[in-house]
Amino acid sequence: MTREPIALLGVGVRLPGGLASPANLERVLAEGRSVLGPVPAARWERMRAGLHPSQVPDRPWVAGVVDDVDAFDHAFFRIPADEAAGMDPQQRMLLEVTVEALQDAGIRPSSLAGTRTGVYTGAASFDHATYAFTPGERASVHAGSSSSMAVLANRLSHHLDLAGPSLNVDTACSSSGTALHYAIRDLRSGDVDTAIVAGANSLASAPITASFHELGVLADDGTCAPFDVSARGYVRSEGVGVVVLRRAADVNSQDHRVYAHIIGSGLSHAGRSPHLLAPRAERQAAAIRAALADAGITPDRVGVASAHGTATKAGDRRELDGLAEGYGGERDHDRPLLVGSVKGAVGHTEGAAAILGVIATALGLYRRRVWPTANHTRPLPLVAKKGMRVPTEVEAWPVDSDGTPLAAGVSSFGFGGSNSHTLLAPAARSTAVDSTSPRLLPAMIPLSGHTRAALAATADRWAEHLPDDVHAVAAAALEGRDHHQHRIAIIARDAPTAREALRVLARGQQHEAVVGPYTPTGLLPERVAFAFSGHGSHYPAMAVELQAVLPVFANAAERAREALAACVGRPVWAPGEALGDFETIQHAGWIVQVALTDTLAAWGIRPSMVVGHSAGEVAAAYAAGVLDLEQSARVMAARSARLATLEGSGGMLAVALGADDARQVAEGNGIEAALLHSPALRAWSRRWPALGRARSRLAVRQAQVAVLNSFTLTVLSGPWRALEKVRARLDEQQVWCKPITDIIPAHSAAVEPLRQPLLADLDGLAPKDGHAEFVSTVTGRPVPGTSLTGRYWADQVRAPVRLVEAISHVTSHPTGVVEVGARPILAGHITTTAPGTPVATAGTDPDLLMRAVGGLYVHGHTPTGPLRHGAVPVVPPAHAWHHTTEEADRLVPLPPIEARDHRQVLELLSALIFQVTGQHLDPEEAVEVDLEAVGVTSMDLVAITGHLRSAHPHWSHLTHTDLHQARTVGGISSLLTDAVPTP
Repeated sequence: MTREPIALLGVGVRLPGGLASPANLERVLAEGRSVLGPVPAARWERMRAGLHPSQVPDRPWVAGVVDDVDAFDHAFFRIPADEAAGMDPQQRMLLEVTVEALQDAGIRPSSLAGTRTGVYTGAASFDHATYAFTPGERASVHAGSSSSMAVLANRLSHHLDLAGPSLNVDTACSSSGTALHYAIRDLRSGDVDTAIVAGANSLASAPITASFHELGVLADDGTCAPFDVSARGYVRSEGVGVVVLRRAADVNSQDHRVYAHIIGSGLSHAGRSPHLLAPRAERQAAAIRAALADAGITPDRVGVASAHGTATKAGDRRELDGLAEGYGGERDHDRPLLVGSVKGAVGHTEGAAAILGVIATALGLYRRRVWPTANHTRPLPLVAKKGMRVPTEVEAWPVDSDGTPLAAGVSSFGFGGSNSHTLLAPAARSTAVDSTSPRLLPAMIPLSGHTRAALAATADRWAEHLPDDVHAVAAAALEGRDHHQHRIAIIARDAPTAREALRVLARGQQHEAVVGPYTPTGLLPERVAFAFSGHGSHYPAMAVELQAVLPVFANAAERAREALAACVGRPVWAPGEALGDFETIQHAGWIVQVALTDTLAAWGIRPSMVVGHSAGEVAAAYAAGVLDLEQSARVMAARSARLATLEGSGGMLAVALGADDARQVAEGNGIEAALLHSPALRAWSRRWPALGRARSRLAVRQAQVAVLNSFTLTVLSGPWRALEKVRARLDEQQVWCKPITDIIPAHSAAVEPLRQPLLADLDGLAPKDGHAEFVSTVTGRPVPGTSLTGRYWADQVRAPVRLVEAISHVTSHPTGVVEVGARPILAGHITTTAPGTPVATAGTDPDLLMRAVGGLYVHGHTPTGPLRHGAVPVVPPAHAWHHTTEEADRLVPLPPIEARDHRQVLELLSALIFQVTGQHLDPEEAVEVDLEAVGVTSMDLVAITGHLRSAHPHWSHLTHTDLHQARTVGGISSLLTDAVPTP
């Protein structure tokens, strides 16, 4: 097996004193203070109730207890409230802290599903089982799984859907060190690619603590002072520590923060010492030598030792002997081995002690600081004699002669003789250089929670701890976090703006930098439509700023320009150049839309359907994959060149009328209208071409319905004289209307002579079926991609734009719509046609574009970019839990009921089904509901049966098989009421 170093990427802790993050722990270690204290009154009452009268002390014990140890966000882990209430607190803490450690590592928990990720827990506390299986008490259906030590690891693997090994190791106080040893070997052998290593301890059972008092190893004064002459023993403590590991060769330090490298580990056993619990120095030294051999380094390469350090007289002395022997005898007094222990600060966490020593050492290595040992003031004489020193204040990490930081060792010893030693070395610092353009593009910081309360709490936490580099935070949050149902996006260029927005949001108020909050319920992530605007979204400086700040957009725009220039045979518009004529405006719109499409695609945002407004259909065909870039450019070049010949011949008029009313206003009531629209004359025109030509000449002089934007807005097209007449009539009727600038009489009879030449221009066009549905504004319905031949485009320039029908189709199912164009001009029409439809505009204004991406995110469409990593990896604050400890959120006590009252029984069953599945059922409608249809599993059925047995004496004989055979809620209700004899 190779000596490949292992990268420690993520850390999570839950410890006494409210220590719930690496930063919290680091602060306490740096201050050299203890978080231990008397057991809180409410908890002490529960503990003393379990003690033999002769073992009840005069005052509460000093211990390290976790605040709100029973608090748990069971909804996040989809664990029913009743099952969660009966779980070992070690299981609950491990679930939450493991998610935090993965977040700290920059690894999305969901990304590990199905992977060869191993879980290795070290724990020796079986306290919970002493309550779950109290003699004479009824055992719950979950008692076994909620108390099993194996399930400490197995719950993590189950929640994360992991495929690798999942095991708990119990070697007493070296449990997590032993677990770490085997995780390292599985990583090096390739059996796993990621390892989650954890330690846990619980102080739920008071008699266990009493037994240690009887043994005489606990400090009677409540102070743990490792290696101090005043040491009187240790203080028991509870909590969990979790680390996330990967092979160093697989980790890019520019993407992940690496706290330290684990370079070796070793195990040993004390063998036949004077008695089972007696430490044996030479065997502790054997573990050290094994770790050195595993790492391939000599003792002089180690400068720091995080000792087991229990502050017992025999334990500390034997450990100093073992360290001296393991690291090659007495050291030079000029370069002593710096020895310390975290137990003075956080107590003895027993099964978790080793992993907490590793975590504290890794934090020190990362900061290049050696932590002081809390409560240590006067060292044992043996410390100096063995060439060691115990720091009492923060010191610089020791280095060798060339300035390289030395390695560190971490010891842990089980009271049954199992020893572990782990070696850590510094990881190389990231040398990433930020060579991208100036940061003028706003950051889109995604934030989510599984409940609104969790989202608000997370916003509050982020407001307090948000790093300064908002772009790096945005990238890390997008890549390294799972994205839950309740979402917001912060659009900000700097940290102060983002922090203020988060603070305001946490208070339940809105801020201009916040998109959301929104809870996507009906929207499907795979349903997003791109709507490409037509003529009119242009403005003089469009795309200038975006091209300067966003290379992916600039590159895409240049590709589009090159493709279009090849078709027209001359240079084409570039951002910043004048928009002088119709053809240039059309070119510019297409270039911008293609570049925005490619930019969104680079960020993982692709449409499931597209719709285009007039000229916008050309870019829409490209976005759908129907036309490639060259073919789309060809259509745009030919279409815009032909239409440009109509400049000056007419224009278009927007009117606030529906299509039918607009048509009546346009046609008027004169003889010309009768000649144009008489069915008889239309038929005669087919028989007499001269009449047909006369009617065509007449049509060119008329205003016609060209665009159906919404049910209340239509666009007319035709010669200016005809449009002026219409405008005058509308002014008389006080109907809003407005001429459209820089336009030709598109989609009118004036275009008819251009159809055949355009068809010839596009001969040989080869569209294909794309990856997105193409909803045509010619037909108002989806059309096959292969139908977008030259004939389609020749018809398209003449046919009315049926936007209202196309949008009605697009939004017939819940769909998010992204308007693609320089600025928003379709959004109002879309929301008028389909009220409630979420619409965002991906425009060329950087803020508008990022708000569009944020809008997509909050509506359930999670992008993969933009990603703007900083020079050093940045880790956003952890997710905030929605902790609940109230009885209302646990198993609801069953009220007294009249067991033959069918209505009351249905209400009871509905309440129980809600507790185990989260499904709300109306008792009136629940009778025919099939249990499987509402997600009741066999295990849920067992739990419901257990509750029913205790609810009424005549139900005590029920089995889950009886309920399964009844199948429906009504069937079970009948079973229950029939079981009670008639009075």
